[in-house]
Amino acid sequence: MSEILVTLARIYGITLLGYIAVKAQWFDKRSTEGLLKFVYHFSLPPLLFQSLSQAKLPDSLPLDLLGSYYLGAFSVLIAGWLLSRFIFSHLPSERIVVGFSGSFSNTVLLGIPIILYVCGEEGGVPLFMLISVHGLIMFSMLSLSLEFSSNQSQTYKTNLWWSLKSVGKNPIIWGIATGILFNQFGLNVPKPLDQAFSMLSQTAIPCSLFSLGALLAGYKIAGNLRLSMTAVALKNLLHPLVVWFLAEQVFSMPPLWVKVAVLLAAMPTGVSVLLFAHRYEQAVEIASTSIFLSTVFSMVSITGILLILGN
Repeated sequence: MSEILVTLARIYGITLLGYIAVKAQWFDKRSTEGLLKFVYHFSLPPLLFQSLSQAKLPDSLPLDLLGSYYLGAFSVLIAGWLLSRFIFSHLPSERIVVGFSGSFSNTVLLGIPIILYVCGEEGGVPLFMLISVHGLIMFSMLSLSLEFSSNQSQTYKTNLWWSLKSVGKNPIIWGIATGILFNQFGLNVPKPLDQAFSMLSQTAIPCSLFSLGALLAGYKIAGNLRLSMTAVALKNLLHPLVVWFLAEQVFSMPPLWVKVAVLLAAMPTGVSVLLFAHRYEQAVEIASTSIFLSTVFSMVSITGILLILGN
């Protein structure tokens, strides 16, 4: 137990440092935006590329892994929508944001650092397999759902195309895709470039965690707290529980892959939910509160999950 607590103390300690830096005005909004751009464009992509280009990949698409995670995510998404519809009786946009706040994980800024730190390089293969389709599936569904509820002038085709372009331009996806291509065709990177990638990769985890803390400092608890707490319960408790049941009891996956899928499901609400809420100007306060509270509560829930699954 002490090893788990020390590990998470390191991880969340860096996140807390980023939060304090902004609150103490040592780090401003422009600095946060600059650091985020560095993480997304220059730090994480080399890490993903190197990990996948050198890893032992499965011979076929791991449908059991994708099924256990995304069937779990869809189940929680529907549960969140039904709860907010029939128990709280709130607006369609609020139901959608609650559902996605409970099923859309922070895969990049927190998921990658924690899972790679806890599960090592072997855990990177199932992790990156899940992330490679996460944006395409969840971005498209969230965009189309909010467009439908907002009744904006844009057509579904326009919003779907916008979502696909966002995924296509995502440097995280490019890092994963090129890593898999180099792996499958046995290609090698020139040594000076490979060494440069290694140096950049070493900055990925601490910079991701620090930037997440800096982002959280800009969020606040506001709006309908009951809805946000419902989303937090779905995200931090129900989502990992459903994914564990599917991965362990239904698909009988290897223990390491079960741990990766469950930990990714246990990650707090992803920042993208707030970005989409802002884009459509719907339920922004619920999204912001859900992200903040689920991130804080994840310190407890992820500790519990690691204790149950084993360090």
